Amino acid sequence: MHALLHKEEEADIPGLVDLYAKVDRMRILSSTKVVEIAECVARRIIDTYLEPDKTCLELRQMVTSGSVNLMREFSETCRAEFELLRTA
Repeated sequence: MHALLHKEEEADIPGLVDLYAKVDRMRILSSTKVVEIAECVARRIIDTYLEPDKTCLELRQMVTSGSVNLMREFSETCRAEFELLRTA
């Protein structure tokens, strides 16, 4: 959300560093697919900082369309991996 509503030149640098640290920790325990999707989410967040701020109307449209949910594919992939590990 911060990336969607930031003021120009106000990226959450500590948050981005923490995000990349978490992705790197995932490399130890998670599958390649989970890490790939986590990297895509991180890139999308950074790309969002380069876009103009969103208006309330644009945010509403994003929520309605589901495009604001960057974590859906990541969470679904994680759930599939947990299910696979649970049945193994």
